[in-house]
Amino acid sequence: MIRHMILLFSLLSLLSTVSVFAGDGENLSSETAMETLPEAAAEHDFMNELEGITPFTEAILALPMVFFIVGGLAIFLLGMNYMSSGLQTIAGSRLRSIIATLTNNRFSAVLVGFVVTVIVQSSSITTVMTVGFVNSGLMVLRQALGIIFGSNIGTTLTGWIIALNVGRFGLPILGIATFFYLFSKRDSIKYTALAFLGIGMVFFGLQLMTHGFRPFANSREFEALFLIFNTDTYLSMLMCVLLGAFLTVSVQSSSATMGITIALSVTGAIPFETAAALVLGENIGTTITAFLASLTTGANAKRAAYGHIIFNVVGVLWITSIFPFYISFIESLFERFSDTLQLVYGNGDTGGAIAVKIAMVHTVFNTVNTLVFIPLLGPLERLLFKLVPQDEEQGFHITELQTLKMHESPTLALAETSMEIRGVAEQVSRAGAALETYLTERDSAREKAKNTVFEIEEKVDLYQKELSDFLVEQLSTKELSHDVVQAIQNQFRVIDDYESISDYYVTALKRLIKIEKKKLFLDEDEREEILRLHRRVGSVLDSLRTYSCHEGCEKKGELLAELENIRYMIKDIRKNNLNALKNRNRDENVFISLTFADILTAYKKINNHFLSILELAE
Repeated sequence: MIRHMILLFSLLSLLSTVSVFAGDGENLSSETAMETLPEAAAEHDFMNELEGITPFTEAILALPMVFFIVGGLAIFLLGMNYMSSGLQTIAGSRLRSIIATLTNNRFSAVLVGFVVTVIVQSSSITTVMTVGFVNSGLMVLRQALGIIFGSNIGTTLTGWIIALNVGRFGLPILGIATFFYLFSKRDSIKYTALAFLGIGMVFFGLQLMTHGFRPFANSREFEALFLIFNTDTYLSMLMCVLLGAFLTVSVQSSSATMGITIALSVTGAIPFETAAALVLGENIGTTITAFLASLTTGANAKRAAYGHIIFNVVGVLWITSIFPFYISFIESLFERFSDTLQLVYGNGDTGGAIAVKIAMVHTVFNTVNTLVFIPLLGPLERLLFKLVPQDEEQGFHITELQTLKMHESPTLALAETSMEIRGVAEQVSRAGAALETYLTERDSAREKAKNTVFEIEEKVDLYQKELSDFLVEQLSTKELSHDVVQAIQNQFRVIDDYESISDYYVTALKRLIKIEKKKLFLDEDEREEILRLHRRVGSVLDSLRTYSCHEGCEKKGELLAELENIRYMIKDIRKNNLNALKNRNRDENVFISLTFADILTAYKKINNHFLSILELAE
């Protein structure tokens, strides 16, 4: 709803601007008005001619530029949102699989961060998601740092998209894509069209912003303002960096500040060197999102957020220390590959060339900085452990799921809830291990194990409620594709399955305690049979925690066969229990037989939930 209101406001702003100038000429078309307005304003030094008039008149005359800038920025941001949503839906389960199969290899972590950010077109979403995974104990700090490094490279693609010399095709792309998005019934076509619709809006929004900023190129006031923000001295260059950081923190979008920076630069309002310094500052400003997300999290999540800050701040500091040489390097690199780069910005397009050089500043900086930091992951990790002491209480923590709304990033939100479900499964597995300890140990160890089972069951109930509430809330979002809705429903059922398994572990434990309170006991054979059954059930649970349908049918077949074996095993144990009744007196026979049957029923239900989880596995 909000995004549609923003789009409506943007279009109304644009139409208002065009209508103002249509009134100044008898046969001025809207397209001509949009092209003529900024050029005429720049040619007649429009900003400087405002001197000597009343503030009210000045505000009225400046409105067209404001409409172009604000409306263009709104369309640009909305386009980024649509493009991101379309790409995520197209990627679907493949993206979730990439995240789920992450290894400890630092290079694969960087690659995952790069790929995810390219798809979602937001390093902020990637880093917030990573902080959440670390907070939940589902990802180690070294993995998280690698993903963050990769996300910094992935976000530089935005600059290259903006630099493409296809601004004039923005509206045609938008129009054609909208037709397919509105009238196609196939999700694959619909969301591919949504991605292209977003791309068209990005190009069109940038073109509007460029037109809006063009009058500033000949403004003495604007030129005087940016005399403060130049790169002639190290101090003034640092002020540009800080300005870029401040703007990014203010709008909470490095893509928006990148678009504004390029729009200012291609019109000549600011020089390339100033734009480069602003871009470096934007790298620092983008760290604020993950930092804010980490404020209410555990120590490891804070370390990941601080690692992001250190990576960008240290990188900017060493690049700014050689800033003139870095700019010269970018210029020489541009000249060396000018023939190839002209395919991006077009031959003879000066503004396009500047946009490409700004994109190069961003990409080269983050790539080189990542190459510098990859060998330093170990020392950086140790530094972060010193900066942020370990929490007194360790263990699994539920992520603040509301930091990543499903409708804003459905694929990543599904990946996050999937990882959270794995964390819940791990807790259920711990409960099973504690129950085994209760069956095998004596005295204080048994008491501690008993308390552990009950505590974990309470935690799992809480996690199940929070995750289920989050998923149910997302089902009310109309913009979700059929595949995403199906995935949400599957996850909802899997969460319930794991919660039920923890309940049945508690049921089995309570029945064992009940027997002991009666001063009765299972004979050695019965205890051994229950222990063997419990261990086989625990082995299946461990396999299911990491199982994915991408492993192939062979693994699924093995698990199905084991579940069938467990079912027959429960039947055999029940028969043996009935045969043992004759060795006890009548009262003991009835009580132990009924209680033992309850324990076997609990394991039978656990086995049924395993089958449900296996069938729903992605």
